[in-house]
Amino acid sequence: MSINIDWRKLRGIGAAILLSGLSLPSHSSSQVFMDADSAVDPYTRILSKGYGIEETSLHPGFKHITQVWDYDLRKFVFVFTMHKDIDGDGAERIDRQRLEIKTYGPSPENMKASYGETHTYRWKFKLDAGFQPSPNFCHIHQLKAGDGPDADLPLMTITPRTGTPNKLQLIFTAPVEDGGGTTTLTQVDLAPFLGTWVEVYEKVKYDFNSTYEIVIKRVSDEAVLLSYSNTNINMWRTGTTFVRPKYGIYRSLNSISYLRDESVFFADFSLAEGAAVILPVAPGNLSAMVTAGDKINLAWTDNSNDEDQFRIDRSTDSLDWSYLATVKMNGATYADTGLIASTPFYYRVRAENTFGNSDYAAAPPAILPGVPPAAPGNLAAACVSRSQINLTWTDNSDNESAFRLERSTDAGATWSVVAAIGANNSSYSDSGLSDSTMYYYRVRAENAYGNSDYSNTANATTQEVGKENLALNKPVTASSEPQPENPASSAVDGNTDTRWSASEFPQWLEVDLGSLCTINKTEVVAYSDRAYQYIVEAKTTADGSYTKVVDRSANITPGTVASPISDVFAATDARYVRITISGASGYTGVWASLLEFRVFGAVPTGVSADAAIPLDFTLQNYPNPFNPTTALRYQLPANSFVTLKVYDGLGREIATLVNQTEGKGMHTLVWNADGYASGTYLARLTAGNVTRSVKMILVK
Repeated sequence: MSINIDWRKLRGIGAAILLSGLSLPSHSSSQVFMDADSAVDPYTRILSKGYGIEETSLHPGFKHITQVWDYDLRKFVFVFTMHKDIDGDGAERIDRQRLEIKTYGPSPENMKASYGETHTYRWKFKLDAGFQPSPNFCHIHQLKAGDGPDADLPLMTITPRTGTPNKLQLIFTAPVEDGGGTTTLTQVDLAPFLGTWVEVYEKVKYDFNSTYEIVIKRVSDEAVLLSYSNTNINMWRTGTTFVRPKYGIYRSLNSISYLRDESVFFADFSLAEGAAVILPVAPGNLSAMVTAGDKINLAWTDNSNDEDQFRIDRSTDSLDWSYLATVKMNGATYADTGLIASTPFYYRVRAENTFGNSDYAAAPPAILPGVPPAAPGNLAAACVSRSQINLTWTDNSDNESAFRLERSTDAGATWSVVAAIGANNSSYSDSGLSDSTMYYYRVRAENAYGNSDYSNTANATTQEVGKENLALNKPVTASSEPQPENPASSAVDGNTDTRWSASEFPQWLEVDLGSLCTINKTEVVAYSDRAYQYIVEAKTTADGSYTKVVDRSANITPGTVASPISDVFAATDARYVRITISGASGYTGVWASLLEFRVFGAVPTGVSADAAIPLDFTLQNYPNPFNPTTALRYQLPANSFVTLKVYDGLGREIATLVNQTEGKGMHTLVWNADGYASGTYLARLTAGNVTRSVKMILVK
């Protein structure tokens, strides 16, 4: 019920006296709560709760109000979206655009404030981290007369405003009869409101000389971001029959360059009529029970009959608490998942309604027991040479402290430990093996709480003597390396996904086998399956003369991954092997580009096939000077934990390129210095207790 009275006349002759004989309606406390519900269309949900919707008609077919899951609140929320270049105010686009929900004429009487009534509002909102305010109005909340001469002016608004810095303002608008001027009652920096949920508590007595109070808290820790109260403020308007709240986006288009398409998030609208503050009764008997896996189940007794919802907080020390989730009214359970083992978790829960909150109910801490890691999977073994097998696997756990790799030579009847490998690794090179031998492998993850199951078993057989690729990961030089991302080392790295490329024929590549070997076969895998024409030569010493062992100068056979160009020749002693590419059949380009150059044979008795691995750590880069990329190439004499970092001219670390265990041999990576200034930089390689450095000059 509402009464339409000429309040201007009443004020003129003494409203207090004339009203003393009136019988105004008396309303008991009545609450209305609305949260998002994914099971119901948001428009249906809003209208069913007694709110009206003001939405532009200039964007037909687009739903400006949607519902999404919010990972901070752990619930569905409303999203209000406006497009700066399309949307307007209703059917017009003149100087403003509007998307709001409100109480209005058809709303239940307890949702509309009549003269003399006290109404309390409670709601949450979140501005996007990139929210863009403007110099003009941009209201996300209004208290506004429902009719009468002041229907076009708000009583109170919450408005983000551009400035130095940007602000969130609480603005009061005087009645039309007093000029309709605006006053900023208080303002705070906008930055703490961006990208985080806040909750508004607003209480108003609707009268000419009345009271108004508002508090805005951050949801996560309930820190107060804005607070204001006034005990002598005009919160009624002559000629109106009711005042209503409005929520959404209502903004000016007069400074459109400041604006963008904008979304504002809202949740948990709560409204209550009545001056009496009726808080819900605190829940009781809160328990926290550890279940299997990473979950703790909470349960409590619901002792109230007027809550809107329950709020749950969590802490790891019972001192610093943060928001965890809410549970709908009449709920009494919650499952907290994704928790860290061996950490004490404290919980507390309270009931909430429009007027405020109950006391908390607390539970003793619950601690999840530690769990062993998940088993690694997809173990694979690949022969590299007669003395090395490379292992790879999938790391399926996030809590291992190490991996244990085991090896067998009797098909798994007995096992021995090969290595303990650090957490988060998924590869290992097993070297020093016997030739022509089948090895079996398995791996498991370990931590302080136990071991995983073993992975699948994988096996591989080392190469026979005389049949290994002697060029694999050996030192290599080339006539040209114009592309740092395609260095010469890629032609001997055993990886057909990488390549060496050089422009203009002829081009050559020389491999140092590391010791005098006996070779009898070569293979060439060409980029794009090209039929390169080339010769292969060998020599025994660095200053010796080359002897031709392969002549493919008229070759028309393509060198593919599946079928490399293969040549077998009489056994020849060699330390250095060179391939010189003079052209290609059926290819009119100018690039010599090899995926792999392989040299097969045998090393002398007593010498490892890996003997050519350098006896010292080396580090170099090419080109140098460079812009903006340079290839960093380093060689390791043994499996090592490697860090490779880049420092600027002041000695400040600016990039970490490698931080892991790597196998012996040659490694190459490309550093892209785009974004860095010209100058001298230092690359520093550390492997075990050995450190190597190289100066790199960036010239832009």
